[in-house]
Amino acid sequence: MMPGAAHTHPPRATAEQQRLEAALRDIFETHIAFNKTLGIVIESFEPTHPGVRFDMRPELVGHFLYGRLHGGAISAVLDVATEKLGTAWGAVSHLNSVADTPELRAAYNESLPKVTEFWTRLGADERLYAKYKAIDPATLNVEQRAAWDHAMRNFVLSGAELRGEDKLRFAKI
Repeated sequence: MMPGAAHTHPPRATAEQQRLEAALRDIFETHIAFNKTLGIVIESFEPTHPGVRFDMRPELVGHFLYGRLHGGAISAVLDVATEKLGTAWGAVSHLNSVADTPELRAAYNESLPKVTEFWTRLGADERLYAKYKAIDPATLNVEQRAAWDHAMRNFVLSGAELRGEDKLRFAKI
Protein backbone atom coordinates (compact mmCIF):
# COMPACT_ATOMS: atom_id res chain seq x y z
CA MET A 1 0.00 0.00 0.00
CA MET A 2 1.29 3.44 -0.84
CA PRO A 3 1.98 5.83 2.05
CA GLY A 4 -1.02 8.01 2.75
CA ALA A 5 -3.43 5.71 0.92
CA ALA A 6 -6.55 4.73 2.84
CA HIS A 7 -6.93 1.00 3.44
CA THR A 8 -10.01 -0.43 1.75
CA HIS A 9 -11.43 -3.93 1.62
CA PRO A 10 -12.98 -5.44 -1.48
CA PRO A 11 -16.76 -5.58 -1.22
CA ARG A 12 -18.26 -8.85 0.03
CA ALA A 13 -20.26 -11.02 -2.30
CA THR A 14 -23.99 -10.36 -1.96
CA ALA A 15 -24.73 -13.77 -0.43
CA GLU A 16 -21.88 -13.38 2.07
CA GLN A 17 -23.08 -9.89 3.04
CA GLN A 18 -26.64 -11.17 3.52
CA ARG A 19 -25.41 -14.02 5.77
CA LEU A 20 -23.32 -11.60 7.81
CA GLU A 21 -26.21 -9.17 8.25
CA ALA A 22 -28.60 -11.99 9.20
CA ALA A 23 -26.15 -13.24 11.83
CA LEU A 24 -25.59 -9.74 13.23
CA ARG A 25 -29.34 -9.07 13.26
CA ASP A 26 -29.96 -12.36 15.10
CA ILE A 27 -27.31 -11.59 17.72
CA PHE A 28 -28.43 -7.99 18.16
CA GLU A 29 -32.19 -8.58 18.22
CA THR A 30 -32.56 -11.97 19.94
CA HIS A 31 -29.42 -12.71 21.96
CA ILE A 32 -28.83 -9.35 23.64
CA ALA A 33 -31.50 -9.40 26.34
CA PHE A 34 -31.65 -5.63 26.77
CA ASN A 35 -32.26 -5.06 23.05
CA LYS A 36 -34.85 -7.84 23.01
CA THR A 37 -36.66 -6.35 26.02
CA LEU A 38 -36.90 -2.96 24.31
CA GLY A 39 -37.80 -4.58 21.00
CA ILE A 40 -34.97 -2.90 19.10
CA VAL A 41 -34.92 -3.97 15.45
CA ILE A 42 -32.19 -3.29 12.90
CA GLU A 43 -33.76 -1.67 9.86
CA SER A 44 -30.65 -0.99 7.80
CA PHE A 45 -26.96 -1.84 7.70
CA GLU A 46 -26.32 0.79 5.02
CA PRO A 47 -23.08 2.57 5.95
CA THR A 48 -24.49 5.94 4.90
CA HIS A 49 -27.86 5.43 6.60
CA PRO A 50 -27.84 2.73 9.28
CA GLY A 51 -31.09 2.40 11.17
CA VAL A 52 -32.66 0.85 14.23
CA ARG A 53 -36.19 1.24 15.55
CA PHE A 54 -38.45 0.09 18.32
CA ASP A 55 -42.21 0.21 18.62
CA MET A 56 -44.19 2.08 21.24
CA ARG A 57 -45.60 -0.42 23.73
CA PRO A 58 -47.58 0.15 26.94
CA GLU A 59 -44.75 -1.19 29.11
CA LEU A 60 -42.43 1.53 27.75
CA VAL A 61 -44.72 4.40 28.74
CA GLY A 62 -43.19 6.68 31.33
CA HIS A 63 -46.09 9.07 31.95
CA PHE A 64 -49.36 7.17 32.13
CA LEU A 65 -51.59 10.25 31.93
CA TYR A 66 -50.07 11.46 28.67
CA GLY A 67 -48.92 8.12 27.25
CA ARG A 68 -45.42 9.43 26.68
CA LEU A 69 -42.57 7.07 26.02
CA HIS A 70 -40.26 6.78 29.01
CA GLY A 71 -37.10 8.82 28.59
CA GLY A 72 -35.02 5.86 29.66
CA ALA A 73 -36.25 3.90 26.63
CA ILE A 74 -35.37 6.76 24.28
CA SER A 75 -31.95 7.16 25.87
CA ALA A 76 -31.27 3.42 25.83
CA VAL A 77 -32.03 3.07 22.12
CA LEU A 78 -29.89 6.09 21.32
CA ASP A 79 -27.07 4.65 23.44
CA VAL A 80 -27.30 1.29 21.67
CA ALA A 81 -27.30 2.97 18.28
CA THR A 82 -24.27 5.16 18.99
CA GLU A 83 -22.25 2.91 21.31
CA LYS A 84 -20.45 1.04 18.57
CA LEU A 85 -19.41 4.21 16.76
CA GLY A 86 -18.13 5.73 20.00
CA THR A 87 -16.20 2.60 20.92
CA ALA A 88 -14.67 2.17 17.47
CA TRP A 89 -13.78 5.83 17.12
CA GLY A 90 -12.24 5.85 20.59
CA ALA A 91 -9.95 2.98 19.58
CA VAL A 92 -9.05 4.66 16.29
CA SER A 93 -8.30 7.95 18.06
CA HIS A 94 -6.14 6.17 20.61
CA LEU A 95 -4.20 4.33 17.91
CA ASN A 96 -3.78 7.57 16.01
CA SER A 97 -2.21 9.05 19.14
CA VAL A 98 0.10 6.18 20.09
CA ALA A 99 0.82 4.18 16.92
CA ASP A 100 0.72 6.75 14.16
CA THR A 101 1.39 5.46 10.66
CA PRO A 102 0.82 7.19 7.33
CA GLU A 103 -2.01 4.75 6.52
CA LEU A 104 -3.77 5.23 9.86
CA ARG A 105 -3.30 8.99 9.70
CA ALA A 106 -4.84 9.08 6.22
CA ALA A 107 -7.81 6.94 7.29
CA TYR A 108 -8.26 8.98 10.46
CA ASN A 109 -8.12 12.31 8.61
CA GLU A 110 -10.55 11.02 5.98
CA SER A 111 -13.06 9.86 8.63
CA LEU A 112 -12.74 12.68 11.16
CA PRO A 113 -15.02 15.16 9.33
CA LYS A 114 -17.75 12.51 8.97
CA VAL A 115 -17.58 11.46 12.62
CA THR A 116 -17.48 15.08 13.76
CA GLU A 117 -20.49 15.95 11.60
CA PHE A 118 -22.44 12.99 13.00
CA TRP A 119 -21.84 13.95 16.65
CA THR A 120 -22.44 17.64 15.91
CA ARG A 121 -25.75 16.93 14.19
CA LEU A 122 -26.83 14.51 16.92
CA GLY A 123 -26.05 16.95 19.72
CA ALA A 124 -27.87 19.82 18.01
CA ASP A 125 -30.85 17.80 16.74
CA GLU A 126 -33.95 19.83 17.61
CA ARG A 127 -36.30 16.84 17.33
CA LEU A 128 -34.27 14.74 19.73
CA TYR A 129 -33.82 17.69 22.08
CA ALA A 130 -37.61 18.21 22.06
CA LYS A 131 -38.10 14.54 23.03
CA TYR A 132 -35.75 14.96 25.97
CA LYS A 133 -37.45 18.22 26.99
CA ALA A 134 -40.81 16.42 26.93
CA ILE A 135 -39.61 13.97 29.59
CA ASP A 136 -40.97 14.81 33.02
CA PRO A 137 -37.88 14.64 35.27
CA ALA A 138 -40.15 13.86 38.24
CA THR A 139 -40.81 10.43 36.70
CA LEU A 140 -37.12 9.52 36.69
CA ASN A 141 -35.13 7.75 39.38
CA VAL A 142 -31.90 9.30 40.68
CA GLU A 143 -29.65 7.69 38.05
CA GLN A 144 -32.02 8.46 35.19
CA ARG A 145 -32.36 12.05 36.40
CA ALA A 146 -28.59 12.48 36.44
CA ALA A 147 -28.37 11.07 32.89
CA TRP A 148 -31.22 13.36 31.78
CA ASP A 149 -29.55 16.40 33.37
CA HIS A 150 -26.29 15.58 31.57
CA ALA A 151 -28.09 15.03 28.26
CA MET A 152 -29.92 18.35 28.57
CA ARG A 153 -26.65 20.14 29.39
CA ASN A 154 -24.98 18.46 26.40
CA PHE A 155 -27.77 19.51 24.05
CA VAL A 156 -27.39 23.13 25.12
CA LEU A 157 -23.60 22.99 24.86
CA SER A 158 -23.96 21.37 21.40
CA GLY A 159 -26.09 24.23 20.12
CA ALA A 160 -29.54 22.63 20.19
CA GLU A 161 -31.11 25.92 21.31
CA LEU A 162 -29.43 27.99 18.61
CA ARG A 163 -31.38 29.07 15.53
CA GLY A 164 -30.63 30.16 11.98
CA GLU A 165 -27.22 31.66 11.31
CA ASP A 166 -26.08 31.09 14.89
CA LYS A 167 -26.69 27.35 14.53
CA LEU A 168 -24.88 27.19 11.17
CA ARG A 169 -21.92 29.15 12.54
CA PHE A 170 -21.72 26.91 15.61
CA ALA A 171 -21.68 23.76 13.42
CA LYS A 172 -18.81 25.20 11.33
CA ILE A 173 -16.74 25.85 14.44
